Amino acid sequence: MLSTAPVLARSFFPAVASRAALAAPDDRQAELLASRRVANSLKLLEERLAPRRRLVHAGDIVYGAGERFAHLYILNAGFFKMINVSADGREQVVSLKFRGDWLGFDGIAAGTYSCDAVAMDTGEVWVIRYDELLAASVAHPALLSETDLLVLARTLANLGVKKYVLQLFRKQGSRDAQLNAVSLADYPSEGVLDEMRGRFLSFDVRRG
Repeated sequence: MLSTAPVLARSFFPAVASRAALAAPDDRQAELLASRRVANSLKLLEERLAPRRRLVHAGDIVYGAGERFAHLYILNAGFFKMINVSADGREQVVSLKFRGDWLGFDGIAAGTYSCDAVAMDTGEVWVIRYDELLAASVAHPALLSETDLLVLARTLANLGVKKYVLQLFRKQGSRDAQLNAVSLADYPSEGVLDEMRGRFLSFDVRRG
């Protein structure tokens, strides 16, 4: 539920890192802004949810396919691969996850995770109970980027969810100055809402 701007490890992607170093000033500025947004979002989540920190090393499996779903994970450092393993043992990489990305959305609808989350480097994940997350947060640009909203919607739709209600943050009654200070104008955009709406038989947005 955060910005998904990739922060690539130099040891695994030296060519990409070199290109980033040679990027045009505008590109470097965009990367710096994206990195700052990730850091700010992580700080806010840490303050609001007090997640449990877990140190991981290359090869560690945070959760496996078929395990009961109870937690979501936020990647604070390092990077992960999401994999499916076939009956004959062949590994298929579904996606890569970087700093600021969430892990575990695939477990929400069915109650079990659909793939393995494997660390590819030494890093840290934050562990959050799903029920505590539901109680503590709603859709807010500092907590859920539009990309995160789309990823969540696609994941739920692919898992067979037919009805979805998006609860947006409201400032009334909120004492969180950081959240209240963020503009909610055009969040989510109509394009994002249209894409989400098209994935469900029933879709509603609650703004109050």
